[in-house]
Amino acid sequence: MDNNNIKNMDDINKMQDDLHFDTKPHNLHCVQYLLLAVITPVAFIIMKIFWEKRFCKSLDRVKILLRSSNKLTYGYNLHNGPSVWKVCFPDSIGDNQSPINIDTECSISVGLCTKLKTYNWDTLPKSMSIQNTGVTVKLLPEWWTPCVPTISGGPLKDDIYAVNCILFRWGPNNYEGSEHTLNNNRFSLEIQISTTRLNSKNDNDCFKHNNVAIISIFCQATINENPYLNYVLNHLHKIKKAASSTRIQPFPLTFLKSINFERYYSYNGSLTFPPCTEDVTWIIFPDPISISAEQIARFRKLYNCDGDHILTNTRPVQPLNSRQILYYR
Repeated sequence: MDNNNIKNMDDINKMQDDLHFDTKPHNLHCVQYLLLAVITPVAFIIMKIFWEKRFCKSLDRVKILLRSSNKLTYGYNLHNGPSVWKVCFPDSIGDNQSPINIDTECSISVGLCTKLKTYNWDTLPKSMSIQNTGVTVKLLPEWWTPCVPTISGGPLKDDIYAVNCILFRWGPNNYEGSEHTLNNNRFSLEIQISTTRLNSKNDNDCFKHNNVAIISIFCQATINENPYLNYVLNHLHKIKKAASSTRIQPFPLTFLKSINFERYYSYNGSLTFPPCTEDVTWIIFPDPISISAEQIARFRKLYNCDGDHILTNTRPVQPLNSRQILYYR
């Protein structure tokens, strides 16, 4: 074999060696890409399952706290307050929730087409009790059937609503106690009179689905006491513990005498506490009644189910969305 053939063979062997050397990193890269293609989606799925389980466990813990059998299903603390109500109460994320801000400039004036009509509001109840529900004070009056206070007219039209109970809303200080706001201003306290519909004369009435109407009265802290509210306040020391109640001397709802029933706002909303059911007609009287700072402070001495003072029991203002606020005057 001549020198030229030997040289050619050496060149071929060198080329094969070079080719073999060059393919090694390519093979390595292919293996890496293949591993990444397999591992990445698997890792993503594992992480997704981990976080979903962790999130679901967090929701389960919230549900356990809210649905505890020996406590209220809701409250106003971090673990059971308005920010987590949506977990157990789907109605709370509806479009027509309460409370709201009453923007007087955006309200629609409808005039007094029909005045509010009240009956038996001066009638003395046959019995009366107050209860610390663990989140608020509930006043429970009972009347003889023909003497139950009722309200109709205005936004309620021909439907007649009977007084059911009275709730009190307050805050940590005298500047943020009401749930509803008037032009973004809060009042010291809010009294909510819950009424339920007795009849519906017109089946085509747009309010036929509204079985509840709530009358809201603002209270503003002053230096003067409200003597009518003392009928309730003088017995609060008997219901300091959550779920306690006591009977009190019955009194008529005469504290409403100072309310101007010919000027008020109305809108379609919901209960301000769980289950936050909608289709509730709200009647808001903008003119507050007086209450002293000392009287309001008595509410904050009550205890909730956790053994803490009830410093606040108000839900934050909810979006108005497409609703209208009607102004009757």
